Amino acid sequence: MTRNLYDCFFTDPLTGWACGDTGTVLKTEDGCETWIDIGRDITPDLRAVTLSGGNLVIGGDSTLLSTSQVHQNKVFFDLSNGWNMVSLPVSVADSSVATLFPTKISNAFLYDTSGYNVAGSMSIGRGYWLKFSGDQVVTDSGPSNSPLMIPVRQGWNLIGSQGVVLQTSNISSSPPGIVTSQFFGYQGSYQTSTTIQPGRAYWVKVNQAGQLILSASAATPSAAKIKIVVTSELPPSPPDADVGHLRSSIPLEFSLEQNYPNPFNPLTVIRYQLSADSRVSLKIYDILGRLVTTLVDQFQAAGFRSATWDASTVASGMYFYKLEAEANDHSQRFERSRKLLLLK
Repeated sequence: MTRNLYDCFFTDPLTGWACGDTGTVLKTEDGCETWIDIGRDITPDLRAVTLSGGNLVIGGDSTLLSTSQVHQNKVFFDLSNGWNMVSLPVSVADSSVATLFPTKISNAFLYDTSGYNVAGSMSIGRGYWLKFSGDQVVTDSGPSNSPLMIPVRQGWNLIGSQGVVLQTSNISSSPPGIVTSQFFGYQGSYQTSTTIQPGRAYWVKVNQAGQLILSASAATPSAAKIKIVVTSELPPSPPDADVGHLRSSIPLEFSLEQNYPNPFNPLTVIRYQLSADSRVSLKIYDILGRLVTTLVDQFQAAGFRSATWDASTVASGMYFYKLEAEANDHSQRFERSRKLLLLK
């Protein structure tokens, strides 16, 4: 997103600070994707700024304080045309969906043991599906919640965020060491994420009931942190706003995605889509074109598919994976190759 700083007299790309007219003080921790506005209640007569230990020392006509003293209370985040996974990152007086997202074009859907259900209001820590017409920017204001304790049940959970960016590797749990999948965000399709961004929501699969603990503190003991294990399974599909249940799991076309992670060691996941029941071949080759291993060689039903390659027995280097698929009725044929990099 872009914020207008009509009199922008201080920027520091390294720490992500920007300051401008009428007390505007913004911070980004994700390369300008989302911003936290902490200047609204600092001083309208902001005159001078200096950087000290990653925080700003701010001076006005009658004010001198550091941003380490100011509660971060305003979050901006982008929404895309179509379905979005969103959450409430701060405490607000009115948590109704209609108030928080007046431009929505669908109901808000939460996910529980019975599947998707319509939600009239939002709770901190939960994730929701909402649909929008056109790209836009949303602002939430209020106290941030840290630490944030999110109840989870065994299986897939749609969780929310807090008011600051958090690395998923720093998430802890109660009981300690809950095993989870990687975290999945959504931008037209599911994408794995290593950060929890304010205002967004994420799918995660856990091996037992408990709590995930999102905290801005860096003092979390290693033993208490979650254990992330990469899975080839994808989260549930977005809801259908018209009928209130899961959309069709049949993609519109054949496709082959880039493996994740990449580079990797030694496990990586390869995802692909089949728009028709097909005979499928997914193979790994070295840079000389020699077959290394066959991951898939069978008939598969149409849908979203994935395979995991364990490369622990092969040497580091560049490899290729090739997907070939032909519809059972021979009406469609797909062939695509991509590179992947093993680094040990």
